[in-house]
Amino acid sequence: MISSNVVKAISSPLKFRGIPRLLFATRRWFLGTDPRLFDMGAFQMMLDPSDYFQCMMFYGRYGLDILRIFEKHVHPGDTVLDIGAHIGFFALHLGNAVGRCGHVYAFEPDPRPVEYLKASLAASEMDWVQIRPIAIAAKEGTIPFFLSPVLGWSTGVKVTHLTGLRKIIVPTIPLDLMVERGEIPDKIRLIKIDVEGFEMEVLLGLQKTLETAQPILIVEINSGMLAYQGSSPAELFRLLTSLGYRIFTTQLSPLSHLATQETIDVLCVPR
Repeated sequence: MISSNVVKAISSPLKFRGIPRLLFATRRWFLGTDPRLFDMGAFQMMLDPSDYFQCMMFYGRYGLDILRIFEKHVHPGDTVLDIGAHIGFFALHLGNAVGRCGHVYAFEPDPRPVEYLKASLAASEMDWVQIRPIAIAAKEGTIPFFLSPVLGWSTGVKVTHLTGLRKIIVPTIPLDLMVERGEIPDKIRLIKIDVEGFEMEVLLGLQKTLETAQPILIVEINSGMLAYQGSSPAELFRLLTSLGYRIFTTQLSPLSHLATQETIDVLCVPR
């Protein structure tokens, strides 16, 4: 079985446009067509090569800015959270970074990617990465959660442009409450949040933790999905600023550059 690290070493020097599309177009010859475990170098990961983004995960062309932040800020023994873990690409990288003496808590209410993550963790023997199949929100209870045919697009936002959704009911809990109950350590190094427009709900439920632990945050900003939830990037930034955070793009660009971006990840650093 060819390792992802070997493939990255071969393909990384290729910088011209169209390489990702070429890699995806030829995936059936090199990766096959069915979901299975792939050797990612530091861990094993369940991937579906027919999904473009999962294909790019294998080829080392996905989430590079975020992975660079992990390399700089996450250390062995840290406690980190992945809220909206999807199939676990970032959770597995975080698990590798914190090591056996650290803790990773991966939150994902969509049961389908959770099965991928379970398989990856079992194959990688990462028992320090814990899955929580619940939604982090402002209040404890339950919410309707809408499963998309496309993994990664499921959301707790009720009315959106997405089609083919199937509703389930999922439990919710504020992160502050989990910390208060001792279910999660109160010293948290980093939190990654990508919840398809539900970000304000997540942040409202962890304000106390942000004020006391002051973890580094990586937050996806999708202005369209935030608008469906009755929020906006400006409102989200005001909240984070009031909690003592400075906000940058994950490439450390000025915040003003966000105005023309539909979807972007931001790095939030305590002052």
